[in-house]
Amino acid sequence: MLHESHSHPAKAQESQRPVSSFDEAELMARCLGNLKLIQRVLTAFSETFCQDCILLRQRLDEQDFESVQKLAHRMRGASGNVAARRLHSLCTELEETAPLGNLSQIASQLDTLLDEWQNFQQFTQPIMKAQ
Repeated sequence: MLHESHSHPAKAQESQRPVSSFDEAELMARCLGNLKLIQRVLTAFSETFCQDCILLRQRLDEQDFESVQKLAHRMRGASGNVAARRLHSLCTELEETAPLGNLSQIASQLDTLLDEWQNFQQFTQPIMKAQ
């Protein structure tokens, strides 16, 4: 698990608690301990989140900040549903920043989100392959 907090100085003052990458126990509880269900949920999430990451980059390149905000909102909800706490937190930040139209800040947040997406995929890979 990651135990680092990515936030802006103002956000850091709001919460000093680190945000973990993924809460496997929480997802396990939500899926009533059913490994097959967890795998299906993670597979569906991964496919959609990956597509949304591509769309986010495209919308950012187009400077379509309204679409960036909407995508970040959808991704925030999806990541919350699978207990991907760090992705949820980063999507929340992106959703809040998008309406401001600060291209460099949004691009930086997207890069951080994509890095965390890679971390999440690495962390959940063993779960996806478990028998």
